[in-house]
Parts: sequence; C-alpha cells; structure tokens
Amino acid sequence: MSKLDELIREFCPNGVEYKRLEECCTLVKGKTPIQKAEPGEYPLVVTTNERKTCNTYQFDRPTVCIPLISSRGHGVASLNSVYYQEGKFALGNILCGVTPNDEDYLSAKFLFEYLNYKKDTLLVPLMKGGANVSMTVDSLKRVSVPVPPMQVQMEVVQLLYKFTELSESLKAELVARQKQYEYYRSRLLTFDVRRGGDN
Repeated sequence: MSKLDELIREFCPNGVEYKRLEECCTLVKGKTPIQKAEPGEYPLVVTTNERKTCNTYQFDRPTVCIPLISSRGHGVASLNSVYYQEGKFALGNILCGVTPNDEDYLSAKFLFEYLNYKKDTLLVPLMKGGANVSMTVDSLKRVSVPVPPMQVQMEVVQLLYKFTELSESLKAELVARQKQYEYYRSRLLTFDVRRGGDN
C-alpha cells in the first residue's frame, strides 16, 4: 500500500469534502491588456506557458490562472492548460485568478493540479458562445473541487512533481539518444564513392 493510500484511509475514511470555488477561494478577472502591457519586472501570465512581463502587479499569492477564452476559438470550446503562478505577478485580462483564501486549508498547487487534470470535464463545459467561445468568472465560482486534508494534498502534489521530473528527464534522455542515433546512422550509412569497372 502506498503512502497516499495510507493517508487517504487515515484522514478520509468517509470520503473527501467538496467545496465550490467561491466558498474557499477569491476569483478575480485579470486586469492587464496583454497587447498593451508595459514590460517590467513582474511576470505577466497569459494563455501560453511563455510568460511576458509587466511593470505592475495584481497578485501577490500563489494563484491558479484559468483562461476565460477558448484555446482554439472560432466556435470550439477547449483549454490547452490551466496555469500556476506565485509571487508578485500581473494577469492578462482574458484569464481569471483563483486564489485559495486559506493556504492551510486548500493548497494552490493542489488546486492547480486538480483543475488542470479535470479541465476538459469541469471547465470546458462552462464555455458558451458562437464565434468567441468563453466562460465567465461567475460560472467558475460554482465549480466544485475536492478538499482533502492538507497532508493528502501535499502528498498528491509531491507525487505529481516527482512524475513530472521523471518525465522531463526521460524526454531529455530520448532527445540525447535520438541525436546519438542520427549521428551513428549518418556515419554508418555514408560511403565513399569509388569508380569501378575500369580494367
């Protein structure tokens, strides 16, 4: 039995409590127009993994950042990712920041992992519209999330980060092996051209 199984059995014998986001978090729409942001010292969370910068900040606590618009647009509801950011940062005006009210009750990292994993079943169905598919902050407030005891939340986060690290190292190893394969393939399949038949 794993440590996580033991923690769940010990701390959640009757199941896990669920709460609506509005009951345990503060939800705020981003204020920064992404195209007009003045570059600066603070990260600017946008709808890609790549961060921009901004000269002002809106948040100063660990926060889950959820895009309010479809990743694909043009009538198709989809979300590529949910994002996590801590420290002082600005948030693009097409995202919503979801900040736990009490980090001792609900970890922002746990919330991020859960919402990112469940985005297709919990968040994408909230998107409405024809050409510009989007969701509202009010609809996000009603999303229910599990709130297991903190020991369980931290163990889940720790296990997922270990798997992420392992996955990244395997990707790096695969890239290195691919380069090695290409090098040897090139060496083994390159032959000197010799003229023959002149006797």
